[in-house]
Amino acid sequence: MPAAPFPSNESDRIADLLRYDILDTAAEDSFDGLTKIASYICQVPVSLISLVDTHRQWFKSKVGLDVSETPRELAFCGYTILGDEPCIINDATTDKRVKDNQLVLDNPNIRFYAGCPLVSPRGFRLGSFCVIDFIPRDLSPSQLDCLKTLAKQAVLLLEERINKRKIAEYTRSLETAKQKAEQANQAKSLFLATISHEIRTPLNGVVGMLQLLSESNLETQQLDFINTAKASASTLLSIISDVLDFSKIESGKTELTPQAVNLGSVLEDIRLILSPKATEKQLNFNYDYDAKIPEFLMVDADRLRQILLNLCGNAIKFTPPQGTVTVTVRLVDSTPEVASVEVRVADTGVGIPTAQQQSILEPFTQVSSDRDARQEGTGLGLAITNRLLRLMDAQLSISSAPHEGACFSFVLHCPISDCVPKPLASLSSPPQPLRILVAEDHPVNQKVITAVLQRRGHDVRVVSNGLDAVQQYQAETFDLILLDLQMPIMGGEEAAQQIRKLANGLGHTIPIVALTAHVFTEFKERAMNHMDGYLSKPLCLEELDKVIAAAAIKKQPA
Repeated sequence: MPAAPFPSNESDRIADLLRYDILDTAAEDSFDGLTKIASYICQVPVSLISLVDTHRQWFKSKVGLDVSETPRELAFCGYTILGDEPCIINDATTDKRVKDNQLVLDNPNIRFYAGCPLVSPRGFRLGSFCVIDFIPRDLSPSQLDCLKTLAKQAVLLLEERINKRKIAEYTRSLETAKQKAEQANQAKSLFLATISHEIRTPLNGVVGMLQLLSESNLETQQLDFINTAKASASTLLSIISDVLDFSKIESGKTELTPQAVNLGSVLEDIRLILSPKATEKQLNFNYDYDAKIPEFLMVDADRLRQILLNLCGNAIKFTPPQGTVTVTVRLVDSTPEVASVEVRVADTGVGIPTAQQQSILEPFTQVSSDRDARQEGTGLGLAITNRLLRLMDAQLSISSAPHEGACFSFVLHCPISDCVPKPLASLSSPPQPLRILVAEDHPVNQKVITAVLQRRGHDVRVVSNGLDAVQQYQAETFDLILLDLQMPIMGGEEAAQQIRKLANGLGHTIPIVALTAHVFTEFKERAMNHMDGYLSKPLCLEELDKVIAAAAIKKQPA
């Protein structure tokens, strides 16, 4: 007798079967469990999950049969895939479709066959779930129902294989995307670090020279020009810092460093910094501090100052003359270990429309109103503030309406500290000049640092790279060494290590401080492994004075 005919949609059926990528795969317990159940329920010696390929039927799972496949022309399942209903052959020797089949006439002498088509969700019959016996017989209605159910379950397992493969491919694509994102993030960080260094280096020359000019004898108009230029340079530095801060936060490289802090002193710092601006605009700048707040709390003081400077600075910026800005800090809850403190910055300014109160927390976004035309900024300040507060497990809240002022608030949950912070060393000028070695390769910055230090009465030696700094240290005695990190021939880190080794050999203690345009945390942490301090460019004269004061205390005998 001829083999079963091919279905009319054979090419599409084969394509659907190949989607599962299952042919010739190893045995799987999930499929084998189904055939064992079918054999038991139907009380037959053979149970198969058969997939019909172009030239064969291949058994994904088998019970009671040693072969893994048979030619398609011998496959009873070839008839099963022609319809949606089960194919039942009670006695193969009398069924005209298979009575001359080799599998009936010869080993294994099949007599009974019942197969349910394996129908994919797309409607293609991929093969069959069949049971076989070597004697003529029939299945009860309940046995046939169970066989249908098991066939559907086998198709679900096939679909699960596809889903697992998709999940694996998706996971691999996510991993690849993650690796690419990390590489892009590293490239961005490197780019920002390079750009920061390249911008800050000449900016240090600009700011330094302006500072030196402002300290010279100038006419009133000239001093006004200088102060305007200094303000512009300060704005440029602020913009650069905002972009770098935001990038570091976004890349997850910003870490908090909690320390024992008196919140009242932090608030006083903010008042001292911003009071001149408030006075210039004829604003009332007030603060109300709750005396019940514990004296010392564990918090990142620098980041808290950054948050308050931004919120209070915005309040001053957007409040018209004769208005009021009030900072309120109060204790809202307390346990022996943790104090919950609410900080509120309220103003009587132009206010913020409700629809825009969340959008202004997004980067590069400002309120769309007339006030934008009169104010400068990157639109990053509130975005940075919001993300810093998230790092502190706090949430920035906004309450405002147009022309009714605005109130920004957040609650900090701070561990209470019993530690009293160490007092800062005296910042007064040293009683006698210091001998200071400076390694700096940029000619303009050499002039700036030399002039600044000489005006403070110090003896300065300047070299252009780290190797010269090491050699100069071997030739002369110094009280302080300032090293740029990025220099030709030898950088500041390597120079610091070699100088430290020489000093240890002589039993000397020499303060070594980084003087660099690199401001990223990783650069600072790496430099601090070999140095005693870190000064960033453009140079802050107050920070420089602190370093000099500390060096004067440690000054070694000549």
